[in-house]
Amino acid sequence: VNGGTISSYTVDSNTGQLRSTGYVLAGTGPHAVAATPSGAFVYVPDDAAGDVLAFSANAGSGALTAVSGSPFPGVPAAFAVAVDPSSRFVYVANANSNSNNISGYTINSATGALTAMSGSPFQADNDTRALAIDPTGKFLYAANATSNDVSAFTINSSSGVLTQIAGSPFSIPGVNPVPQSIAVDPATKFVFVGSSAGGGICAFTINATTGALTQVAGSPFANPGGSDYGIVVDPSDRFVYVANDSTTSVSAYSITAGTGALTMISGSPYSAGTGAVSIAVDPSGRFLYVPDVGSRSVFMFTIDSS
Repeated sequence: VNGGTISSYTVDSNTGQLRSTGYVLAGTGPHAVAATPSGAFVYVPDDAAGDVLAFSANAGSGALTAVSGSPFPGVPAAFAVAVDPSSRFVYVANANSNSNNISGYTINSATGALTAMSGSPFQADNDTRALAIDPTGKFLYAANATSNDVSAFTINSSSGVLTQIAGSPFSIPGVNPVPQSIAVDPATKFVFVGSSAGGGICAFTINATTGALTQVAGSPFANPGGSDYGIVVDPSDRFVYVANDSTTSVSAYSITAGTGALTMISGSPYSAGTGAVSIAVDPSGRFLYVPDVGSRSVFMFTIDSS
């Protein structure tokens, strides 16, 4: 955020080791990064400027080049970004208290350029801080930090337009949990929400037909790591990992397959520098990465498959 750049790395497929391929300038306040599933394009919301930067990615090196027309305007307080599985739509969360909405764009498949959707922006709830799209591309979920709930939408498969799901927004229990992160599991069965004010991890089941959410029994699940600023489900759909800013650690949970209930993994939480604010697992499910704001470096972990 403060440096106004996006760094890129190559990943050793055997060891998970990162090697820097440099960086590009990215506005005045880049706040998140999302790539198309093909890896062809990368999108970055600029919180300070209120727009979205678009880059094409070199297939060999991962190096980024600005897309013609970038940055694309119309995103006040751009805070989070998500790309749908078909690589056709981009959504950006607007955290400004005067907007509380989500901007939607269509992607030019040849150039990566963005065009605002009809009806965009789409109303969410108060202070939208995180977005997650299910792997089928049918539903989008948004964590709202001030209203302490999750907005849920269906995604029109042709236009990308969002429509609120009946019952949305869905409340997160607890006293002012302040949800800051959200993830959908690979099987589109569960939504997991991390809270920055010690509210633990809230888990919901997903109605496969409507996308509506129902709280999992026992939720929220305690997080001794404290403030949850990033959350991810591994590709095997068995583990949840959370980046904790206040304790600079990673909390790890196993998922009960039938119910979505979480159980803390032995040894968790794991130390991760001096400022863990986001988290990612590689597609193979063998490596986990945590950017450390304090040391301006990336912590890497291997994941035991058992």
